[in-house]
Amino acid sequence: MLLERSKRMAMVGASPNATRPSWMVARYMKTRGYDVLPVNPRAEGKSLLGGPLHPSLAEIPEASDPIDMVVVFRKSEDAGAIVDEAMEPLKARGLQTIWLQIGVRDEAA
Repeated sequence: MLLERSKRMAMVGASPNATRPSWMVARYMKTRGYDVLPVNPRAEGKSLLGGPLHPSLAEIPEASDPIDMVVVFRKSEDAGAIVDEAMEPLKARGLQTIWLQIGVRDEAA
């Protein structure tokens, strides 16, 4: 199963606002033992659930652990650019899956 083989995920569009779905999903995934790397360019310098918010996928520090999955909490029109940003640098870091949330659609991506 997809989530059984994924341990570390970058969450693009993660919000430090506890009323947002992305915050709730990040919290749930952390309580289930996943390493969640939140990404939100507008929240630079802030933290989410005890860890830093990264301004972009490219600015997630290199680590020995692979990034298995990118989860996208952004508008459909942003999805293509996020997929493009994730493909090359994160593929080399173990990226296996890009998950677009329900309602986010970009056929080319």
